[in-house]
This record gives sequence, structure tokens and C-alpha cells, in this order.
Amino acid sequence: MIVKVHKLKNGLTIIACEYFRFNSLYFDLAVKVGSRYENEKNNGIAHLVEHLAAAQSSAHKPVEQWIKDDLVHDFSAYTLQERTNFEFSAHKNDLKPVLKLLSELVYARGVVIDKRDLETEKKIILEELLENENEPDFYYNTKVRNICFSDCSLKLNILGISHNIMKFCLDDVRRFVNDYYRPENMILTVAGSFKIETLVKLADKYFKFSRESMAQRVESLKKERFRISSAYIEPKGGINFINRSASQNYLGYYATVQNSNADELIKREFFVEFLDQYLSHYLRAKIFCYSVGADINTFREFSSFSVESSFQPDKTENFYALFQQILKRFRKTLDFGTLKHLKNNKLKRLELDKDYPREAANLTSWFALVFGTEKIITHTYQQRMIKSVELKDIFNFYDQMFRVRPGTVIIGGKVSPTQKQQLKKLWSNWKV
Repeated sequence: MIVKVHKLKNGLTIIACEYFRFNSLYFDLAVKVGSRYENEKNNGIAHLVEHLAAAQSSAHKPVEQWIKDDLVHDFSAYTLQERTNFEFSAHKNDLKPVLKLLSELVYARGVVIDKRDLETEKKIILEELLENENEPDFYYNTKVRNICFSDCSLKLNILGISHNIMKFCLDDVRRFVNDYYRPENMILTVAGSFKIETLVKLADKYFKFSRESMAQRVESLKKERFRISSAYIEPKGGINFINRSASQNYLGYYATVQNSNADELIKREFFVEFLDQYLSHYLRAKIFCYSVGADINTFREFSSFSVESSFQPDKTENFYALFQQILKRFRKTLDFGTLKHLKNNKLKRLELDKDYPREAANLTSWFALVFGTEKIITHTYQQRMIKSVELKDIFNFYDQMFRVRPGTVIIGGKVSPTQKQQLKKLWSNWKV
């Protein structure tokens, strides 16, 4: 694979991952905006604009509506906290039409936002909200964000809130598009069989923006949204209870680690991957819970680490006590031989991922969004980082997440006063 970075005169960054032995192309167009750039008054606008993008692109196809809807088989779009992504798979001969389509998705070349489409997408999102609000995961995720991110925009729901969705008008959408859907605020990653010269020429042709440069405005908006984000980097810790009538209780452990560079993040994510395997194996076998998951969610300046599970209410104290015991055993028993085996497995998985243009594009694009394009992170580069991992790195990551300072524990469901007292006592004796 050959990876090259090119920046158009208008500021659009292109990352080209050339795979000449494939018949497919994969496109990842990322706009550096999401719910973290919102406030309580316009929460949900980023997700609404993403919905409208798909509607606007298909609206220009001279075919029947049911054929337009077939786009969903190749196209996907989603909004996260710090970015909005538009992804497309296509045949290698379709470079030109897909680039034209993607340019319409991000409102280039004078695409007009239609009021009828706006009202349609608002109704669809309201139904999406209702559907999600009935899910336990959605309920607890909302509560967790409000506890952990109480002082910054990361607490906001990506989907928005119904009151905001109903009142959004065309002017709100246009203002948001003008502020953030700028070429200098986007990264286009393409992986597959193509010539980079052709890609750059076509992108320069189709990604035309009539709006004046908003680079300074975008930077000021970023500073405004991120100025209070440090509130979560140094969390207060403690144990929190959420009373809810449910057949299962929920337990989550949360900690944060500041990001220094991409190399360290690659190693830390590797650590979290095999910690997830370890916890899942031993906790499920002892408690008989269906799922236990360790995960890490990375933002621009810090990473949020979590361990989450659900189980019958009478297992809550046992789960929490056993969680601490298994963590202690993990650190005590991890040795050079085990780490070598885990590294070899990870290297094999990365080697397999090289067979899929989509995996290459997603990985490279994500790191470029978070850390910039000065250093391009490929699967080969990631393999070099994994090879360099030592036991002292793993122990350092472990200490950051469990020892340097206590994390935040959130327990939801049916928890009796007696259980609360016992859990608080276990928390006060937290030693791993």
C-alpha cells in the first residue's frame, strides 16, 4: 500500500491509500464537527445536517425514489462527538461519480437545502429519539455523560433533544453549514485501486465551495466549545448511584488519560483490547453475566476509559468485589511470555486488516483527524508500535487507569440502602 497526502488550494486534505490489486474503492469523508461543537440551544444540529446531506445527494438523481433509496446499500453516514463521517464503497471504475456525489453531501457546488427535506428529516430523527429512549443502554449512557461530563458539551446527546429538533429552521442549518462544512475543516480519505493524480484532479473539480473562507471563524468556534473540556480530564471520582426499576443492574468504571501523541495511544488501545479479553473471560465465568466490556473513547486531548457490565441486582456487590480481585491478579500474573503472545496475535490481525481498503481508510483517517497529517498512521506503522510495547508500558497504562487516582464508578438499577453502604465501603478500600 502506498499512502500520500495532498492538500487542495481550497484547504481540503486528501489522503490517498493506493491498493492496486483490488477492484473496490472505499471513501471516507470526515467533517471535523459533532455534538461537542454544540450547546444546549442547538444540540442536535450536527446530526440533523448529516441526515439532510444524504437526502440532498439522492434528490439530484434522475431516477425513481425506490432506486434512490438503494444508496443505503453502499453509503453510510454517522455523527459522533468530534466528527461527522460519510462513507461509500464503490467499484474502481466509479471514482468520478462517487466524488461528485460526495461533494454534494458536504454542500459543495451550490447544493440547495430544501425545506421539505428538512421537515422530513426532523420527523425521522424524532422517531429515532423515541426508539433510542426506550433502550436501557441509551438511558444509562445519558446518565453517565451527565455525571462525567457535567461541565462541558460532551454531555450532550449526539441525536439532540426533541425540543431543539422541532424548532430548527433553514437558517439554523445554513448557518451551521457555513460555519463548519468548509474544505479546510474536512479530510477525504480514499483507499483502493486508482491513480492519485486522477483523484486530485477530480476532487479539485467537484469540491468547489462558493462560501468565503471561514477558517478563523471555525477556530474561534472550536475554542469556544473546548474551553471547559478540562473539567472531565481531572474527574472528581467517587461512586454514584442511579435508581431505576429494571431487571438488571448496571455498573460502569470510568477513568481518563491525557493524550500525548499517536504512538502512545496505539499502545494504550492495544492494552485495553487484551484487558477487555481478560476481564470478559474471568468475570463472565464467575458471575455468569452476559457481557463485560472494557473500551476506550479518544478525544482530541484525552481518552476516556471504561469497563461496563449488566447483571441481576443480587450480583452487584459480588461483581464489584470480584472486579477488583481480577484486576489485581491481572497485574500480578502478566509476564513477558504472555505479552509476547498477545503482541503476535495483534500483529496478525493488523496484517489481515491490510486486505481490506475500508480498514485502511478508517484507521488512517481517524488518526489524521485527531493528531493531524504530519505523521500518517498506517497498519504497517501501527505494527511497528505494537512490536515496541514493553511490560513497563502496560504497567504504566494500568496505573494511569486504576492507581494514579480513583476513577468514577456508576451503579444503576435496584440498589438497596444496605447494598449502597456495602458498595461505598468497597469503594473506600479500592486497592488494585
